[in-house]
Amino acid sequence: MKNNLILACSLLVFTGLMAMPKATNPGPETYKAADIEGSWQGEGHTINLRGKTLTKKKLLIEVDEQGLITGESGWELIDGAGGFQNDKPVKGDSEKLIGVFMPESGEIHLVEMAENGVLHGKLISEDQLRMVLTQPGEKPAASTYILNRVKK
Repeated sequence: MKNNLILACSLLVFTGLMAMPKATNPGPETYKAADIEGSWQGEGHTINLRGKTLTKKKLLIEVDEQGLITGESGWELIDGAGGFQNDKPVKGDSEKLIGVFMPESGEIHLVEMAENGVLHGKLISEDQLRMVLTQPGEKPAASTYILNRVKK
């Protein structure tokens, strides 16, 4: 009888615990400008009118206290067809960028100053940044890449 009472009480406590609402997780802490600011590099895969390419990507980011970004993006051809610059095939290029940093999510949203390129990125770790570029228009392009922080 005593064992049945202990078992019944245990089940009652367990059932009550299972029915309780789960504690809400406040989520990750917000990010700071220093988390995204600096130099980044890695390899990227691109497709454009010329075909598919493998490139070495570079990104330089400066962020102010309002989350506004200025920077520069560049690439050098490793393998494949390459890109365009003023209607001529090229094996590398660089672009001035502006954009915004979202400290709540670790995301960046950038636009190229001289072309139609739009870049979106997100911190995937302290030292890695996942990026996607889309460029609509007469010479469309799309790229995907992961960049690693360049240590000072």
